Amino acid sequence: MNAEQQHLSEQQAKEFRQRKMNADEKARWERHMAGCHDCLELVYGEKTLAAVGDRLVEALISLDAKEFHLSMPELQRFARGEMDEADRTIFESHLEDCPACRGTAESLAAARPGRTPELLPAQPQPFWHRIARFWKEPRFALPAGVAVLAACIFLGWAAWRGGTTGIKHPGPSTSGEAALAVSLRDGSAEITLDKKGTLGGVAGLDPAVINAVREALASAGLSKPQVLSELSGPPIKFMGQTGSAPPFAVISPVTTVVGDQQPTLRWEALSGATSYTVAVFDPQFKLVTKSRIPTGTEWRVPIPLRRGAIYFWQVTARKGELQVTIPAAPAPRAEFKVLDSQTATDLEKARTLTDSHLVLGILYAQQGLRLDAERELDALARQNPQSSVPAKLLSDVRSW
Repeated sequence: MNAEQQHLSEQQAKEFRQRKMNADEKARWERHMAGCHDCLELVYGEKTLAAVGDRLVEALISLDAKEFHLSMPELQRFARGEMDEADRTIFESHLEDCPACRGTAESLAAARPGRTPELLPAQPQPFWHRIARFWKEPRFALPAGVAVLAACIFLGWAAWRGGTTGIKHPGPSTSGEAALAVSLRDGSAEITLDKKGTLGGVAGLDPAVINAVREALASAGLSKPQVLSELSGPPIKFMGQTGSAPPFAVISPVTTVVGDQQPTLRWEALSGATSYTVAVFDPQFKLVTKSRIPTGTEWRVPIPLRRGAIYFWQVTARKGELQVTIPAAPAPRAEFKVLDSQTATDLEKARTLTDSHLVLGILYAQQGLRLDAERELDALARQNPQSSVPAKLLSDVRSW
């Protein structure tokens, strides 16, 4: 703010309302408006509380009619109870007026095992009563005139924020039943999650499986299992060696868990190669099995590998007198783990109870069966092109 400029211009007031002013300039003018009724009136209109409220409500809706919503990280913090009393009061004020955000918050809370919190009072209070309640808390007690200005500044901030960090949610249902948060076609069945966190279409499954499906749908995300982090070691570094890209590469299995004790190993073709030799080792570099392949780019391990054990493999291509082995240091090893016996039994039991792409995809992902999870979630995404949830779950798995 220039020293000679004492008040907002008409153009600056318009930029402030439309959230086109940069953050530093906006913060300076907010401090100015806290003590300047003229500029406050220029931005928001009449000085009466009701008129200012109307202007601020208008400000919560951007020029292209995008609604203001809380972001997913904010809703997750609220559902977990990880915020202080002041923040919770502000969030409750928004949730009481926004069915979409409230439904998402309730779904997230319900997805947490053993928790079914009552997020909000049964009878919402009028909007201005809630703002007054917030500013009357002992730590925020202010004179009436200053409290009104503070509330206005807070709401202006919320409107500004809505244009940059808000998220969109599907509109609430107008039917008598609970509005659906997610509805997916899954084979010949339908799996639904409503705003209250009630999951449909998965009857007869273990409660732990149901909770896993509910949480994945509510958050539209999957967490990378620890076992995959253990299989993705960093490149090996040698003094003075930078390494160069190999002429071909292994494809699978790499950094994954496999259910088959005799997995099929696949790699890219090397132009001009006359044969390939594939070798499988245990973590102590002991050779487990080896085979020379005249042609082709895949080979099924001929012996059952030990369940629960980790292995790594290499391919050596012969091209005339030249031999190229991949992966070779400094590249990390092509490691995989064979699924343990108990988990293999549990997954086999789940497959007899359901053929759901969603359920199986989530179960495979939890156990690090990355390729199997990709296959199931890809089928689900292709069956539900209108929904972003399957695509997001598939994207998470592929990012591993």
